[in-house]
Amino acid sequence: MSAAKGQTVPMRVIPQLWIFWFGLLFGGMVMAGFQQFDKGPFLKATHLASSLALVLAGFCFVSGADDRRVKWPLFLIAVGMFWGFLGDLSNAGVLFGSDELSLMGGIITFAIGHVFYMSACLILKSRFSLHNAAAWWGSILVWQIISIVGWAVVVLPNTPHTFNHWAALPYSMLLGGTAGMTCGLALQDKRFFLLGLGGALFLASDLVLALQMFRHDLNIGEILAKTFHWQDETGNHFFRQVSRNACWLLYGPAQMLIVYSSYQIIAAYRSLGSESLSMMPASRSAEERIPRAEEPVA
Repeated sequence: MSAAKGQTVPMRVIPQLWIFWFGLLFGGMVMAGFQQFDKGPFLKATHLASSLALVLAGFCFVSGADDRRVKWPLFLIAVGMFWGFLGDLSNAGVLFGSDELSLMGGIITFAIGHVFYMSACLILKSRFSLHNAAAWWGSILVWQIISIVGWAVVVLPNTPHTFNHWAALPYSMLLGGTAGMTCGLALQDKRFFLLGLGGALFLASDLVLALQMFRHDLNIGEILAKTFHWQDETGNHFFRQVSRNACWLLYGPAQMLIVYSSYQIIAAYRSLGSESLSMMPASRSAEERIPRAEEPVA
């Protein structure tokens, strides 16, 4: 992701922000595996800082893009990422005091962010004339089924059922809507592949988060240790770290792919501009502009 000559300053900053994001997210996970860093506040801080790096990257794309036509969908993606960051703060207990308020605050803020993501998808669908109904609606239907089945398998078995259990269903379906729209675009135009992959990983991360929140009878680390037959002290420690970071291992890359798909969106708009120029009718020749002798001249 090296910056090319002639790029605006914000566009040159974006690759550095990606390095910061990667180091904060994955470097933080690795360092948390050592005893001196194996504390909740350290891992929480690196997770939140990595999310903030993506917010900054999103708005750098908006301010640095040289084509005004692309700024609106990029702005919607950046704002969606900003609301996602607020959701991270809420889930981390930074915005609200109680666990109940933190959970509902996270659901609401993430839901708002996904409305912005889906709005960007609708603009891209219209701008690039991606009107294959089978790919679009088929993708949305498949991901809605996945979101509902995932909720039924992960959340519903946990009893007694509270308001949060039922609130998780429409939220999961909303994420399924984002996954469906982003994948619907990617199925019709490979230039939106990163966007589609990001939407799919986001829903997967939400199901993992729901598993951690609602299914205390299941331990991801123990399941993985038994699956891979690595249950000694080292293996248990490794899979404990994987379990702690399972959601962020999917969620972090999902948000990164959505934000950094802006590179592909910018490139798509540039090709759209060159295609439209090539399709413009040529100007009339000099012979066509000269009135014929038999035609009266006003």
